[in-house]
Amino acid sequence: MTENNITGRLMLWETAISESQSLLKLALRANCGANQNWQKQEQKEYQNKLKKFTKTRDDYQEDTINISQIKDYYEKYGRPFPYLAECFAIHNACLNLAIIYFCQIYTTGNQNKHASENTKQFRNEHLPIILGRVFSNKEEMIKYEALVGKLNKVRNKMIGHADADALNIQHKGIVTTIGGPQNITRDIDLEHWLAFMEPLRIAILEYMNEIKKHN
Repeated sequence: MTENNITGRLMLWETAISESQSLLKLALRANCGANQNWQKQEQKEYQNKLKKFTKTRDDYQEDTINISQIKDYYEKYGRPFPYLAECFAIHNACLNLAIIYFCQIYTTGNQNKHASENTKQFRNEHLPIILGRVFSNKEEMIKYEALVGKLNKVRNKMIGHADADALNIQHKGIVTTIGGPQNITRDIDLEHWLAFMEPLRIAILEYMNEIKKHN
């Protein structure tokens, strides 16, 4: 394995961490946006305007709003972006993609002349050195490993693949229900995750430079 093989794979790790970091920041911003007062006020105003609009329709029924009425309202008046539901959708989509990028460190990746294969042996040789520069004590490493376990489960069983047990699909009479990654991701401390991403990215780059200088 050459110096270029090693640094090529490490560069792929750094790129994945950088992408994941950007997506995490956007997920957190979307979450903040959903909780801002202007969003809540906009939601109330939208509901009031929609109710008034339905009263002008021939298909108006008291205390009932159907999908066609909502679609017609959107076509006539539009809606500012992002509204409340879109903030939640942006948050979930960015978080899922952040997980996929982050887990590239732990998933297999084929080799070519510019990068080594991302095997368990490669990770065991290089990743502990990098992580040792990011986390200063055993407690921090235990917390990191617990997070990685959750992220890999979401990636491998709920996003990258659809595992029936993990997604808790059930049939109850004529109704079929299914869970989702939010059952796990809602318990993840995103601020803690984001806090070590930049130190991790820098540690990877510094380790790459050391390998280049050594060789």
